[in-house]
Amino acid sequence: MDIAKIRKKIKKLEETTKHENNKTEQKESVEQRTPEVAAVPQSVDVKTETKQEDVKKPELISKAESTESAGAVTEEKPDTIEETEILAFKIANEEYAVRITELQEIIRHQRITAVPCSPEYLVGVTSLRGKIIPVINLRIRLGLGGGNGEGQKIIILSGKKEPLGALVDLILGVFRLPVSELLPPPSTLTEEEKNFIESVARIKNKFISVLNVDEITKVEIL
Repeated sequence: MDIAKIRKKIKKLEETTKHENNKTEQKESVEQRTPEVAAVPQSVDVKTETKQEDVKKPELISKAESTESAGAVTEEKPDTIEETEILAFKIANEEYAVRITELQEIIRHQRITAVPCSPEYLVGVTSLRGKIIPVINLRIRLGLGGGNGEGQKIIILSGKKEPLGALVDLILGVFRLPVSELLPPPSTLTEEEKNFIESVARIKNKFISVLNVDEITKVEIL
């Protein structure tokens, strides 16, 4: 056989074998890359699920915080008790009082000038820092009898028109109590007495009549 033909066949066979080997390598390369491509969606799904979980966490926290805040809002606050202060004093062995809001000041007994043609309960007028103020005798005004007024104190009250002084025997002090503990005047009082008594306060197991300042400061001068 011709040696040249044999070499030609061998070369052709080598080329065919080489070509088949290249196809096989390409096929294997494609098969190896296919799992990598398929893995991409899986990784995407994992990330997506992670993001969804991350989104849910703040919702849980916000619900817990909203529950706590709702509980804080529904906490009951203690009711505030409305209170009032009164000045208690004694007149002819009887105890009376006026609201502090209707009291301007307390002064010592001083010279009082009588006013002609005035009611019996009007003692006269006195001067307080250059201002003329009428002074009444609460003993007579309340129907408890008269008195000379010596050693008495003068409490300056806020009248409707102007300040007015009232003679009292003894100052007992200032007391604070809930407004709810002020009782209405007894039904046994006369109409005139009810006009003078605004309410009744219980202090140290004693009942003290709180005077109606607007009524007792009405002074009629002829």
